[in-house]
Order: sequence, then C-alpha cells, then structure tokens
Amino acid sequence: MPNLSRQPFELRPYNLALAIAHASGAWTLGGPLDIANNPGDFWVNGKRAVYAAVEIGWSDLFVTIDMWLQAESGEVNGQSTWLRLAEWHQHNAGRPANPYDEFNWARAVCGMLGVELESTLIDYLRPKAPVVQVPEPAAEKPPEPAESAASRNPPPPSS
Repeated sequence: MPNLSRQPFELRPYNLALAIAHASGAWTLGGPLDIANNPGDFWVNGKRAVYAAVEIGWSDLFVTIDMWLQAESGEVNGQSTWLRLAEWHQHNAGRPANPYDEFNWARAVCGMLGVELESTLIDYLRPKAPVVQVPEPAAEKPPEPAESAASRNPPPPSS
C-alpha cells in the first residue's frame, strides 16, 4: 500500500480521494467503482448511489472533500478526526452501523495517507508550515577611525 504523506501539498485532496476509494473497496471486482461508478461508495436513502459515468462519481467525491474543508458539511468538517469521518462514511444515508468496519475503513485511509487516526482532516490537507530558524545577523563592527592624510602618506625621508 503506497504512503501518500510525502506528496506535494497540491496533491493532497487527490490523494485523500484515492485513499477513500481504496478503503471503500473501489478497485475490487464487484466493488462500488465497478458496479456503480461510485469511488467514494456513497449511499442515498439506504442504497448505494449509482452514477451515470465514473467521472461523475469522482467529481462527487471531490466536491464532498471540498465541502468538508469549507465546513459546508454539517456532520464532517476540517476539524473532524479520521475516526469521525469513518463513522460518517459508514453511517451516511442508512448504512447499517458497524464500529469494526468504521475502524478498519479509517485505518485503511490513514495507512495510505501516513497520518494518525486521532489527527484531523485539516492536519493532513493544510499542514502547518515548518518553523524555520533564521540566524540573527552578526553584530556590525564599529567603523574604524579615519586615518589622517599624514599617517597614510608619511613624509619622504630627509637626506
């Protein structure tokens, strides 16, 4: 399983979508991507959502991730932990509750992303910039006293 934690910042929403699809079994034969063009394995009214094209399913997954980041989703937002996201994902729209599935789903997503279960979506998607220690500038030496013209050019020796 690839570790996507070291990818550039711009790829993190894409990597999150891939991790969700992987944890949801999207690439298994008979899985949600195979039978419903549904990489996020979203459910509506107790039934798996079926998309007309796989591109529409991926688009819905990216829109959902963006809603989480914009805190437009009432149940999940950027401050949600991966376990909370798993609980939402497993229970959304009438899926039967199963804490074991929630934990395994969260563990699979976190394993691909290289994050801890207790961390939040925003920790992964908008990491804090590293603190860079900038050395203090060296103290400037005081200017040397100006030399007189006589000291720079001594008089010629007298004969």
